[in-house]
Amino acid sequence: TEGETAHLAVRETRSVQAWEYFHQGVVEHTKYNPESYQMAHRMYRKALDIDPDYYDAMVADAWAIWMDARSSTEVGQLDLQRECRILVDRLISRWPDRPDTLHLDAVLLMTEGRHAEAEKRSDQGRKAGRSYLWGYAIVHIYAGNVEKAAELFAERISAALVLNNDALFCYAQCLTLVGEYEQAIILAEEYRLRVPGTVYGYTLLATAQAMNGQTTAAAETVAAMRHAHPRFTLAMFRRHEPYADPEILNRIATLLQQAGIPD
Repeated sequence: TEGETAHLAVRETRSVQAWEYFHQGVVEHTKYNPESYQMAHRMYRKALDIDPDYYDAMVADAWAIWMDARSSTEVGQLDLQRECRILVDRLISRWPDRPDTLHLDAVLLMTEGRHAEAEKRSDQGRKAGRSYLWGYAIVHIYAGNVEKAAELFAERISAALVLNNDALFCYAQCLTLVGEYEQAIILAEEYRLRVPGTVYGYTLLATAQAMNGQTTAAAETVAAMRHAHPRFTLAMFRRHEPYADPEILNRIATLLQQAGIPD
């Protein structure tokens, strides 16, 4: 109806068909595996074919490509990052002050290894307003400011009606790195139950267990991971974890190797 299309326009499109494709993409996106990111990408592009100015679809498309670059073991990571950079720069040129644009740029800068720029951009995005993305705190984890990231996630989570899966993962990661292992394990187990299709639910839980001295439990988690993802290796894990401090990554990788993940 006219009233419904007017409501849709608040979220940047007046096309019902584009809106439907966008939400089909969101459903795939939140399955959190490479195949679903690629399907989400196709749905977002269908939405953009109908409405090239659909901001939410443009942001979500770049976000899906970024997540695929971070997690895929099959697709060239650098190629995906370059594709994402083209989309993000296009968003910056048109909507430079929107929170979603700034947060997306922050996480991309992080994976490009530009940690100081990523933190600055993240703070800009947080000041610009609320975003449905969770990238504003992720960059502080990988830059080494884990306490700040934990505070930001706790603040956001306390205000949320529903705990977003991305936030659940990253908050568990924060708690692990600051030594709050018991709570981290609880959140990591919840994440693995919610998102069973991703290998990183297993590595998150095994890391928290190993750091807490639960070596047998960590080995059991890795055994379950290898059954579900037999081709996953430490080399793949290292490639997708952009810590500014290599010692943090080396510590985690050593624990995962001891738990049974092959080189």
